Amino acid sequence: DFCLSRGLGDVYKRQKKKAPVWMDYKGEDMRQLTELSGRKVLIVFYAPWSRPATDYVQAVKSYAAAQDGKAFAVLIDADAYPDVARKYGLEAVPLTVLYLEGMKLKEMVGGVSAPRLNELIEQTIRVQ
Repeated sequence: DFCLSRGLGDVYKRQKKKAPVWMDYKGEDMRQLTELSGRKVLIVFYAPWSRPATDYVQAVKSYAAAQDGKAFAVLIDADAYPDVARKYGLEAVPLTVLYLEGMKLKEMVGGVSAPRLNELIEQTIRVQ
């Protein structure tokens, strides 16, 4: 039921027919991305020049891969998409915005390890 004409096909090819767990943002409809049914969606803003942010992107990919299809990460280069970054009020990278069923649950500034990210997300979802 998730349908994007561009970008997602490349993700499928890279990840060998498994459902994709992350994608590099290329201008897709953000509303469509945040409303993935039954999956936690992480919108992650980063900057390629920021070592902490690029390290965190790797942690996000690890987290998403370990979720057995229950999480999906959208990785957004804040420098390449300043309008999207402005819409989210980006002041520092990395910034993670967590959605569940299209509802924004939490914003987190700064990077953490994959296990810590899992803890923070699970705590947030339990409170909802």
